[in-house]
Amino acid sequence: MQYSLPQDICAKSYGGFMLIISPSSGNWIVLDSQQQVDILKSIIDGLTLEEVRERFDVQEVAKVCAQIEGRNFVRAVPEPEEAFTLRLYMTNKCNLRCTHCFMYASEALNDELTTDEILRLLEECRSCGCVKVILTGGEVLMRKDFGDVVRAADSLGMYVQVLTNGTLWTEQSVRELSPYIDEVQVSIDGYDEASNAEIRGRNTFALAMNALDMFTRKQNIFTSAVITPTYEGLEAHRKDYTDFMKGLAAKYRDRNFLVIMQNELIDGRNLKADPERNRLMTQTVKAIHEEVYENSELTAFIMNHRDGRIFWNCGYGNLTVSSTGDVYFCGRVHDVKRYANIRETPLGEIMTLRSRVRRFSGVDYVMPCRECEVRYVCGGGCRVKNFPDAVCAENGDFGARVFTRKNECTPQDKENIYRLMIEANSFLMR
Repeated sequence: MQYSLPQDICAKSYGGFMLIISPSSGNWIVLDSQQQVDILKSIIDGLTLEEVRERFDVQEVAKVCAQIEGRNFVRAVPEPEEAFTLRLYMTNKCNLRCTHCFMYASEALNDELTTDEILRLLEECRSCGCVKVILTGGEVLMRKDFGDVVRAADSLGMYVQVLTNGTLWTEQSVRELSPYIDEVQVSIDGYDEASNAEIRGRNTFALAMNALDMFTRKQNIFTSAVITPTYEGLEAHRKDYTDFMKGLAAKYRDRNFLVIMQNELIDGRNLKADPERNRLMTQTVKAIHEEVYENSELTAFIMNHRDGRIFWNCGYGNLTVSSTGDVYFCGRVHDVKRYANIRETPLGEIMTLRSRVRRFSGVDYVMPCRECEVRYVCGGGCRVKNFPDAVCAENGDFGARVFTRKNECTPQDKENIYRLMIEANSFLMR
């Protein structure tokens, strides 16, 4: 018997282990002795397992075979992506005026999409391979037809995620709409009424907390509380935020729930993002998450890499449609190029462009990612942050030029990926 191993294997020594990586498939195995490395070399050189067992310790051979088979470490070509997500900003109208709102939501815009236009968009997207829709705003409940849209998306077989400030939900609306919703994200940006009011306005904290209570009682819905503090608030009240998050995690530990803190800020209504403060915020939030959920970074890595998932890109290249029909390929619509409008361009043409944009902003077409052995494990990170030229490029640029990363990928960044790959390996065995 012989294994058909990947042809592009490379080895990285880290932490006393040998990480064996196949860059072309985004897969890897972990060996823990020189003898195991020699065994693998023999297999690569074409020896049969019977010949390998004659030359090496049988138990060490068994460990190498367990790695190869358990991680399905064989020749493989990643399948092209076909499914995509639609993010729909249903309205710009909102009952709050959050200080850091990157959509600058306030009043409804002139000529927002009608109910019929939204329903047609859902149907056309589903026929083109859309498997998930994210409904956001503004505040989604400011649209009277929100229930019709949710029901329609569910009837099409889409995974339905709703982003909300949580202040307008009632027992009746939750009861009536929850059967058609798969996931709800509630924004709560303070650890109590006073701190939340500084960002989201007065008398919103209790309403959002009540929305969490109502949704977490629905077993069919995954509920998350997403916290976006200010730089100053987090610096001054780290312990308060940490205790609040721990309290939520404990309160809903038996329910389908997660509490998350955003790890950096972007430009918003009364906020100018600062790269250095974002760097420090990312470190702080990472530590907080580890306090709230032990091994949270490792757990997220494991969940993201189940079933041999390949990271070609970040979310860039999925479809985003504004409340007036403008088309983008990222939810950060004020930071990326507008490419079309669904009222003016047939969806088929938009889908062709979407596929092209996603492909040529992927890790195989950007530098230095395309030369990196863990490109399909990492995906290259946020395109807005790391490759701003790509997210503002003209149509004809895709495929005609190579985009270069703006922010340096440090040796420490790569070593952290190596560490996670090694620590996650046993959990990813088939």
